[in-house]
Amino acid sequence: QHHLGYHNSWGGWDPDPLIDVIPKRYLKLDPTLTPIWWRAQMLKYLVRPHPEILQKFEKIKKRIGWTYPIISIHVRGTDKIGSEMEPVSVLRYIDKLEIMREWFGVNTVYVATDDPDVLKQVITLGSIKGFKLIYNDREKRFKEGAFQLFSKNVENAAFNATEAAHDAIVNVLLLAHANFFIGTFSSNMSRAAYELLVAYFGQHSLGVSLDIDWTERVC
Repeated sequence: QHHLGYHNSWGGWDPDPLIDVIPKRYLKLDPTLTPIWWRAQMLKYLVRPHPEILQKFEKIKKRIGWTYPIISIHVRGTDKIGSEMEPVSVLRYIDKLEIMREWFGVNTVYVATDDPDVLKQVITLGSIKGFKLIYNDREKRFKEGAFQLFSKNVENAAFNATEAAHDAIVNVLLLAHANFFIGTFSSNMSRAAYELLVAYFGQHSLGVSLDIDWTERVC
């Protein structure tokens, strides 16, 4: 756990902000439930995908050869990089993947990233290390970042905001349906993926952040 940078203990309850939204009578039902478990249940309730999204999710899993056990990684390549957070080297992801493979015998990795150059790096370095890497090869990726294009209202014939939003939702679902997760908890997408993984598989699910620890205060 130390070598993975894995944190699955959040200490006592912080009165803000969870206590404000969860009735105390529920908190007392099971004191072993951690803040992330409660956040995970709320997010799971909010994220109830439309049948069209679920159909796309299942089709992609089948097409890319999704098998268990599997590690999912979210490599942020464009969103907020250089403005809010420094980029995390692909080598650090590979290092954690090698540790997980040694510990758990998992060799299949699902890769989610919005940056085509980062995807190439992961494929190159991961393949050298002998990992089986799968990803959505039909997803459109832009060096500027899909959400940057959307927020700046850039006119780009190749950019479809609805398609990009659907791809993002499906990516979060895929990341959340792995056995293990590696990402950066400074990213809302990484946090959402891990919290949904906890909702699906339990509060002791293994998630690794390569920058900040999980905390209920980050939004």
